[in-house]
Amino acid sequence: MRPRPWELGVLLIGIGFFILVIFSVWTFFLPTLFNKNQNNGLGQFSGYCAEVSGKYYIIITSESNVSSLVVLNDQNKTICSFKDLRPEQQVFCKVNETGVYEVKGHGFSQVVVCQMQGQVLK
Repeated sequence: MRPRPWELGVLLIGIGFFILVIFSVWTFFLPTLFNKNQNNGLGQFSGYCAEVSGKYYIIITSESNVSSLVVLNDQNKTICSFKDLRPEQQVFCKVNETGVYEVKGHGFSQVVVCQMQGQVLK
């Protein structure tokens, strides 16, 4: 018994829809799986400066396990150092004055600027 033309069309539409669903799931989940397992050094920690009662602090939040972290001033002098930070752990470093500081750790660095509101750094 030969299939009627409309039955063949419904079958082809069903197969096309099935392939589209598999492709959509593949493109959604595949990058997610690789990004969880791959750590390319970006986004391991983030830092910002906060002023509290005229004193300046650099607050650092670890995004993943970081074995060693240092805060350097503009003369490359170590202000603070931290060991073995866990994911989502926050630490702070008291800095003496406004200026530009570098937070370095595990092959990644970030520049943090501490300045008074409206102050222009020279």
